[in-house]
This record gives sequence, structure tokens and C-alpha cells, in this order.
Amino acid sequence: MTSVTPDPDSVDALEPEPSVQLTDSALYFNREVSWLDFNDRVLQLVEDATVPLLERVKFCAIYTSNLDEFFMVRVAGLHDQLEAGIDARGPDGVSAGEAVDTIKARVGELGRRQIRCLENELVPGLAEAGIRIASIDDVSDHERRELDARFRRQIFPVLTPLAVGLGRPFPYISNLSLSLAVLVRDPVSGHETFARVKVPKEMLPRFVPVGEGLTFVPMEQVIAANLDALFPGMEILDYDYFKVTRDADFTVSDEADDLLQAVEHELRRRRFGEIVRVEIGSSMNAGLRDQLVARLRAQGVEAEDNNLLVSYGSGQILALLPQVFVDPGDVVVIEGPSFMGAVRQFSAAGARLVTVPTDAQGMDVEAL
Repeated sequence: MTSVTPDPDSVDALEPEPSVQLTDSALYFNREVSWLDFNDRVLQLVEDATVPLLERVKFCAIYTSNLDEFFMVRVAGLHDQLEAGIDARGPDGVSAGEAVDTIKARVGELGRRQIRCLENELVPGLAEAGIRIASIDDVSDHERRELDARFRRQIFPVLTPLAVGLGRPFPYISNLSLSLAVLVRDPVSGHETFARVKVPKEMLPRFVPVGEGLTFVPMEQVIAANLDALFPGMEILDYDYFKVTRDADFTVSDEADDLLQAVEHELRRRRFGEIVRVEIGSSMNAGLRDQLVARLRAQGVEAEDNNLLVSYGSGQILALLPQVFVDPGDVVVIEGPSFMGAVRQFSAAGARLVTVPTDAQGMDVEAL
């Protein structure tokens, strides 16, 4: 009989690998933080100088729109867990409170990158192409008079300033609407009053054209420059911009008697969802910020001074493009599916949208 000596290397190879502990939280990504990584990749397209300029502008708007929806649904769910005292940790082991803290820090860092790219590359790039987004302080005296006349003729009639104080509760603020927080003083009594002015977005274009060329000034700056017309006889002490984001998530039971009626009810209720994010202007002074925080707290909003997010307002830049390139009745060809933010902006400009399907290679030319 022939004896066989086993190969020691083969024996070692048959030894079982160390078992992986699937309960180890280090093996898993947090769902919310992973989503921010995805939106970071969108922001990288904004920062990529090899991408065409108008595409970068579009991705800048998509980044902001994505972030808005993220807060309205994902972050709103985390706040619901915190309010209910539920510690529903996933396999990653991250609590709702820890996730909210991580999100705030990460969103702040991404926002600084976005505004740096917007101010240093996108806006100057548009200016080189003949599309100038100007501050109201940078326009000429003649253009300033033109803006003031347009304010009196078109903007002033649709504004409703609302003072907040004894017997005057803080007004309802619709989701994602831009507002001015204004601090005024009565020169006779010396009494100071906090007021809110909503920047209209349904009836008027987001940017106000001025001059002969393609120069535009953000509407909120035109309103701010004419606050004395909204508060006659009062001293304007301070003002800045803020925006709130509301909980827009909803659940419809499959057992509802009338599914359509249940959906309609939830959509109406969603308009009054809890505020989950407050964005403030980057130049807002501490005194005005304290007034805003105090008014929001009185409405039950958990707004702390160190929990406010600085707003950069870059998502609205997409609204400028239809004003420049589209006349009412123009045909605009869009991909299907397409970015809904762009669809809304072109529709508001009076364009007739024609949807062309896409395949793996992009837009279907034959269908076009």
C-alpha cells in the first residue's frame, strides 16, 4: 500500500475563514449620510469646469432641490423619532439625534462649497456670456430709479407686510417660501416691532430685469431697498432673509374607504406640516436672529440659535434661465423624465413643453 502525506498548505487552505459578525455596525452605512454622499456627487458636477456652464447651473438647482426634499422627508422622519422618544437605530447603530447632528455639519460644509462655486465660477461665467446677476448696490443711479419705478408699479401691490406682536401672532409661512424678517421702530414711542414680508413667487419672476441688456437683480433685494414704502413713518432698523422647510411626508392607508379622498386630505395637511429647517441669510445680525428665533419658538418651533442653517439661495438661479431664453408660447423640448424644478420654471415662463423619451444613449433623436 502506498502512503500519502497530506500537503500542509492544502490543509491550511481548508481551514474556515474567520466568521464575519454581521451585527458589527461598522459594516453598514447610515442611510441619511449615504444620501448626502449621493448629493455630494451632484455638487461635484456643479464644480466640474469641463461640464457646460448651463448644465452646471442646472445641477446647482438640482442639488438644492434634492436637499429640500431630503429635509422635507428624511430629516422630518428623524425629527418625528426624536419627538416621540423612539430610539429606532438601524444596523449602523446611529441614533436619530446623532444623524441630525451629522447632517447639520455635513450640509453646512456642502453649502459652503456650493456658494463658493456659485460666486466664483457660475455667476462670473454667466456674466461673461452676457447674463449679469447684479446686486442692487451695484446698479447705476438710472437703473436704480428704474427698479424703484418697477417696484411701485408691479411689486408693491402684491406685498402684504405682517407685524408680529401682542394680539398679532406670527403668520403662517408656506413651505420653501422666501421671506424678509424686518425690525422697525416707531420714532415717536420708540417701540420696536418685528415684521415679516413674503417674497412673492407665484405672480412675478424671481429676478427683476433692469437696463437694456440681460441684467437682473434678485427680487428680495428690490423689496428690501423699498421697505420704507411698506412701513411708512417707521424707522427700518434691520432686515434679512429667511426660509422655512416643512415636513412634507405623508402616509395613506391601503384600507382607506376612498383612496383619492385620503390622498387629497393628506396633501392639504402637508401644507401645515411642522417646520424642520430654518435657513437664514448669511449676513443676519444676532439681534434680528434672536427676534426671529423667539417668534418661531412662540409657535412651537424648536429653533435654537445654534441650530439655524445659513442660507445661500442658490437654488433659485435656475429661475433666471427661462427669463433669458424663453418667450411665452415658445416650444421647449425636454427629456422624459426630466427635472421637475426646470419643468415648473419653464411652465411659469409660458413655454409649451414637448417631452421626448430617452434611452441608454440619451434623447431619442428619431422621436424628436
